[in-house]
Amino acid sequence: MRTFFTYRIPVYYTFISSILLAGFIIYLLFQIKWNKELAASAENISPVYSTAHIDIKRLGGYSYIAPLMFVDNSEKSNKFETLTQNISTYINQRKQTNELINASYYIREVSSLDWGGYNEDEKYWPGSLMKVPILISYLRLAEQDNSLFQKKLFYKEPYIPGLSPEILSKQIEPGNYYTVKELLNYMISHSDNNAATLLDVNLDQNIFNKVLTDMGLQLPEKGARHYPISAKEYSLFMRAIYNASYLTIAHSEYAAELLSTTDFKNGFSKGFPPSIKMIHKFGESGTPIEHQLSESGIMYINNKSYVLTVMTKGKDLSKLSTVIAEIAEKVYQQVSTL
Repeated sequence: MRTFFTYRIPVYYTFISSILLAGFIIYLLFQIKWNKELAASAENISPVYSTAHIDIKRLGGYSYIAPLMFVDNSEKSNKFETLTQNISTYINQRKQTNELINASYYIREVSSLDWGGYNEDEKYWPGSLMKVPILISYLRLAEQDNSLFQKKLFYKEPYIPGLSPEILSKQIEPGNYYTVKELLNYMISHSDNNAATLLDVNLDQNIFNKVLTDMGLQLPEKGARHYPISAKEYSLFMRAIYNASYLTIAHSEYAAELLSTTDFKNGFSKGFPPSIKMIHKFGESGTPIEHQLSESGIMYINNKSYVLTVMTKGKDLSKLSTVIAEIAEKVYQQVSTL
């Protein structure tokens, strides 16, 4: 009778077992070598974003939550380095020919922390660009009062008789009532100053101020006619709309849709191909001696979205619009190949 201890294993079993054991040992050796190579290579890889340079902006004023507004990298990305060099060279060339006093640009891929800019912290007078925070203010109010869009306001007469911007397409007529929704359309689509002023005088200043402070911006000085702001700072309004981080999703979409109807055609619209979808707003300001023209928006290129703000100062308004268009063209040529 055979017992377990006296059972003799066939020779071919021993041969197969030896092959399997050898294969397992070889596998272990390769795994050890592979893990060592991974560890060595990992030591030479830097993180894409260092946490030391990450700034997080949250919305305050709540008891239990702190809604996320913005996440920023304080360092510029290499992705836009070549573009920035090209634009800085272009700006300096235009300054030498006296077509420009100065110009700034800021670009950001809104779905990432990558951004670039040139003179992005220099302050400009935004002019009609400030109609966007007025729009945001009314949309915040509409979250509490659904009937606000249908509220009618009476437009008696121009607030500054005889003063009209050089860039104007359509405006409200004195002696008529307009709903808030109609006025928002005139203000954004046609950049009508009278519609904007009518909305502004009927807006609680505290609501408007809160929009600025919630974005992390300083309040305007009392009695100041202008609100200096940089290209980088102004881009926060476009980012807030795109991210739906400040307004409801429905109101963010409404704001973006309204901004897509802006009828200013001499800046971004001329620099980007007609096939490129965008939302944007321009602003005209300055003095008879020094004009200022700026434009800000979001461009949808190759399934990615970019916020772009360009601000300019010069003596000729038409030349400033050409500068904005040519910078936009350079942006497209670079970004469309990324």
